Amino acid sequence: MSPQKPFALRYPLNFNEARQAFSSLDAEINGAIQTREDMVYAELPPWLIPTKRPTTTSTITTEVDLETTVIPGCPVLYIQGDVPYYGRLKTVSSTTWTIQGPPMTVGTMFAGDGIHGFFLGYANSIVQMNLRIPGLYGAGATTTALLTFSGQYLTWSGSRARLVAFKARHATNDATVNPKVNILVDGARVSTNDANLGIQPLVANWVWNPDVAIHATNYVVETDDAIEVEVTAAGGTGDASDLSVTLFIAYEKRAVSDILQLVNRYQDEG
Repeated sequence: MSPQKPFALRYPLNFNEARQAFSSLDAEINGAIQTREDMVYAELPPWLIPTKRPTTTSTITTEVDLETTVIPGCPVLYIQGDVPYYGRLKTVSSTTWTIQGPPMTVGTMFAGDGIHGFFLGYANSIVQMNLRIPGLYGAGATTTALLTFSGQYLTWSGSRARLVAFKARHATNDATVNPKVNILVDGARVSTNDANLGIQPLVANWVWNPDVAIHATNYVVETDDAIEVEVTAAGGTGDASDLSVTLFIAYEKRAVSDILQLVNRYQDEG
């Protein structure tokens, strides 16, 4: 009878082996700098954000000046009211950080609506996705602009994530009124701006979706979800053309350590 293979090369036989396997894998991933879909987020110490409450729906106040240390553009995770929310760090000043994502609740920690955990993610925890719709696109409203004008189907192939921000620009303005666009994830509008109509692209500059005009449910992107560009309002003349859209999608924090906790719980219950 041949000797039994190490359980790293076969399926674990019991919960102890499964826990050991996950522990080893967790250590390897957490020790690696180039992590990908484990997507490590680091929790900031409580003293860094002493007020533990947002000053506005899109900003938090910090105690320490990290303007030259923390780089804008990275993903963030904040826990408020026991609910995790994801966003994108837009700007960093000596005392204020601006967040793009679902709006934060302005209040005090004593009222129970303060931030109970704030995490910064590595730069590779956020994906920039560039979409292009050539030619005329604003003659009429449509929920399938990407397919209709680019002949492209788009689905998300990564693990669970959040569409935390987007921007748009086109090469030619409508002769009268520019069309408006939104992003659909699994058929649901992500931007809540302008009564859910989204944003109005321009030629002169990129137009960002407002910082906190993000739907806190519709921004969730599951594996294999369809992503589309919706023209929510037609242009006045219909001759706006060549639309570019950039999406920013932040991976969810779901480390192997979370799975290990689940294995431990089943073992305790068993």
